Amino acid sequence: MGDTVRIGKAKRKKVLSEADRTRRSKHIDLIVTLIPVALMAVYYYGIRVLILAACAIIFSVLSDYLCLRLCGDRKWQSYDFSSVISPLILVLILPASIPYWLAVVGVLIATFVAKYPFGGYGKNIFNPAAVAFAVLALGWPDKVLSYPQPFDNLGVSFTVGGSLTNGVAYRLQLGGAPAIPVMDRLLGNFAGPMGATCILVLMACGLYLLVRRTISWQVVTGTLGSAAAMAFLFPRVSVSRVDSVVFELIAGVLVFGAVFMASDPVTSPKTGWGKALYGVLLGVLTMLFRYFGKMEITFVFALLLCNAVAPKCDEYMALLIQAAKRAARRLAKKPLAPKTQGE
Repeated sequence: MGDTVRIGKAKRKKVLSEADRTRRSKHIDLIVTLIPVALMAVYYYGIRVLILAACAIIFSVLSDYLCLRLCGDRKWQSYDFSSVISPLILVLILPASIPYWLAVVGVLIATFVAKYPFGGYGKNIFNPAAVAFAVLALGWPDKVLSYPQPFDNLGVSFTVGGSLTNGVAYRLQLGGAPAIPVMDRLLGNFAGPMGATCILVLMACGLYLLVRRTISWQVVTGTLGSAAAMAFLFPRVSVSRVDSVVFELIAGVLVFGAVFMASDPVTSPKTGWGKALYGVLLGVLTMLFRYFGKMEITFVFALLLCNAVAPKCDEYMALLIQAAKRAARRLAKKPLAPKTQGE
């Protein structure tokens, strides 16, 4: 009987290790694709980006370890790299001029407010990086929503001197069309969040993650497709409809968020149809907040709302599919009307 128990335990451990390897592989894929995005930020803004990322990751790991010890655990799960991924995502949606201490504050908010109060990784309701960014944007908008120009000499000091400017989202909010050449739009050579402007790199990373099935194609296409459709049908500025779509996609953190934040398996729906509804809802809310809101970076607030209703997306789509199937069966069973004599 003891051998049976040992065999059962061995089998159970093997099954769990396979699931862990899948999660580990997805986390590694995210880190691998975040690296080129970070390198583009280093190219535009210098070594300061690396220092910001290092500070954020170090404090994230330390705070994560502290929370684990308080919860009675002595080590991380073998598949859990969230203490590296979340701070890196947070840093890349911030301006390169952000003070180091503010990036650390964001990391602590992500850990102590958005993650462990719900039980740690795998149990959090809201995306930790989105929660941290939302708090920073509301608390320090002058530091979070003002950006240096690419190739500005930012240095590595605690404070950044020189002039900062508003991003593309702010100009669109005022009804003005940004004067950005086509290649600069694609390569990210304009002021904005340090890791969210280079659309070509983000699209390449997104394609890699889609091929690897690390992120959900339903969420990504639903988010970007619905946002692009609204930008095409209801442009905010007096430009061509195609330019309206391009400007909305490069504004804020929409593309970056669709690739690296929206498909978080912990905070997004579980079924295919639920993910499709979730993606469409996220894109529509992002654009509605842009049309009627006062905040420039609207994606993170739309994402937090969608995180809250993610389980309902699965439920509502399941009910809708069941209703459609019942209606189809009734139509199939309905007898055909008898032909009249004239026919």
